[in-house]
Amino acid sequence: MNTLSTEDILKISKKKKRSIKTKKDIIGFDVMGGAESFPITDDSLDILETVDTTWAAGAPFRRQTQRSSRYYKGDQWKDKVVIKHRDGSKEVLTEEEYIESQGKPALKQNLIRPNVRNIIGQLRLSPYKSTVFARTADGQKAADMVTTALEGVHTMNNKNERDARVYETFLVSGAAIYETGYKFDDERKMPYPYYKAVDPSRYFQTISASDVCGEDVDFCGDFFDTSLIDIKSMYAKTRKQERELEEIYGKSTRRDVVTNLQHVTSNAENVSPRISLGTGECRVIRVCRKEGHWDLAVHDYSDASWETYNLNTHPNIKATIDAEISRRKKIAKELGVDYEDGSNRLLIEYEEKYVTSWVYYHLSPWGHILWTQDSPFEHNSHSYVVKYYPLYEGMAYGMVYDLIDQQKAINRNYIMHDFITSAAAKGVLLVPEEAIPDDMDIEDFADEWSRYNGVIKYRAKDGVKQPEQVVARNFNVGQFDMINLQMRLMNDISGVHDAMQGKSLGTGTPSSLYQQAVHNSQTNILDYMESFAWFLMKRDYKMIQIIKQFYNEPQYIPSSSKGKSNFYDPAVVRNFDLYNEISKGNDTPVARMYLDTLLFQLLQQKLITLEMYLEESTAPFSDSLLQKVRAMQGQMEGGQMPTQEQIAGLSQGIPQSSNDAMSQLQQMLIPQM
Repeated sequence: MNTLSTEDILKISKKKKRSIKTKKDIIGFDVMGGAESFPITDDSLDILETVDTTWAAGAPFRRQTQRSSRYYKGDQWKDKVVIKHRDGSKEVLTEEEYIESQGKPALKQNLIRPNVRNIIGQLRLSPYKSTVFARTADGQKAADMVTTALEGVHTMNNKNERDARVYETFLVSGAAIYETGYKFDDERKMPYPYYKAVDPSRYFQTISASDVCGEDVDFCGDFFDTSLIDIKSMYAKTRKQERELEEIYGKSTRRDVVTNLQHVTSNAENVSPRISLGTGECRVIRVCRKEGHWDLAVHDYSDASWETYNLNTHPNIKATIDAEISRRKKIAKELGVDYEDGSNRLLIEYEEKYVTSWVYYHLSPWGHILWTQDSPFEHNSHSYVVKYYPLYEGMAYGMVYDLIDQQKAINRNYIMHDFITSAAAKGVLLVPEEAIPDDMDIEDFADEWSRYNGVIKYRAKDGVKQPEQVVARNFNVGQFDMINLQMRLMNDISGVHDAMQGKSLGTGTPSSLYQQAVHNSQTNILDYMESFAWFLMKRDYKMIQIIKQFYNEPQYIPSSSKGKSNFYDPAVVRNFDLYNEISKGNDTPVARMYLDTLLFQLLQQKLITLEMYLEESTAPFSDSLLQKVRAMQGQMEGGQMPTQEQIAGLSQGIPQSSNDAMSQLQQMLIPQM
């Protein structure tokens, strides 16, 4: 809203009438993070209470995730068993403790991890890729520009490695979580949109949320530990605030060395939002909460603007607007201008409306508000991307959970075979007392018998048998058949069959049948893949909105896209509504071979130019050859013909097996020059 003077009104009245065009200009909310203190309020304590409640509700999921994680890592004998002794007493032991109490090691064969690794490998072989589209036909240039910018953001965030690790967590626990935002990279010396994985054991959300797309979540967050130095750099704006942070967290900058290192043993069972691990680090609780408030929407015809004011943070704004309206009416009356006529560009209209928005909080474990702000992102949502699988009746669990029973059966049959083999190999020595010489006792006899070159003398008497060792027969009780059965069941349940593992289906199997077997195996894991693809699509959508919001200056964005301009112009993108779709990439050996063959056929038929071919080709020599061709084109535009040495240089870096292809490429290049 503008405060107009009499001169402004006279100027406006003399201007040519034009149609009113409005724009949306939402005023940002106040930020408490810049205040002179970090208060504890009733609201912050209420938020912490909700954190405790939602955290406690997630305990069954965390216990189940920890059990699946143990089996995935090979720690598979930690389930509790109740042992009943002869005297009637009971003792609770782990399966490992019970087995070791009988003098045997707790052997296991971890068959879960190879299946999970195989499915992760399927993702790495053919990663998902988002393509941006505009809702109108004239926005395709903007969509292509944002697609390239999104690929650059993925490059800076090491997308393939992060996605593989989050997918691993998804298969084990049934949860995939990213935290998104915008930050400054100290190494690259530039700000960029980022996303990073959140440990499901440190995440909490609305208890009653059951929608598979997470649309019914109105409270969520996580917590992290960091050093006091980082706490100061994030939240201290003045020296006074630095001293207050030292009083809150203590002045110690020492980090304790603990035996329970995160890289060795997961300590998720001992983690709690308001209780630190005692490692000398500072705990911060991040919360996103949907809140409602009354806003005042103001439409000022003088500059064709829409402005929205939060009545909580601007309590006097209505009185200010009413005063401006009265002043404009008075001036309009003096000038003989109709105030109500919108074409005179004097009218101000406003209305109150109740709206909801996400508010972000960073809290200490004791309730200090370190930072709070209405959602700083234009997507007006929380900063997390979350996918729980499958949410059948509200329950979440990963693929590993389905394989635990088969793994337990394999381990039990394996260790049963170990017990039977040990008992059969032990044997028992039968020695008649009459056969033991006078100068030896039974212990001397046993020691000599156990020696590999021992010599034993004994008395041979009529009717007295010689010493004899009795060995039990090792007979098959079906352990191997049971183990094979459980292995087949594990492959059926996981969907990772022999064809997907690269194993032969038998002599004489046609390639078409083999490919069909691979396809059928991939169909069995399709539900996991598509659920994770939805998660990545939502992640990319938030990245697109952050790119549009924060990339407000023309710039070149680092990107791995070949043959595409990495220049980003916000003026081109700003006014278009963009969305994204995700699909499998073509970065597989078969797809690359098919693409290169098709491109070369099009080049031979002169349906595409050499430059178009090199831009899309995945051949190892295409990048260097494209640079040389463009350099020659630049010389030709300057009136200078390329030399024979430059043309001969086209063959550098090309494998010897590509001589025929190179000769055809040179023949096609020379006429163009």
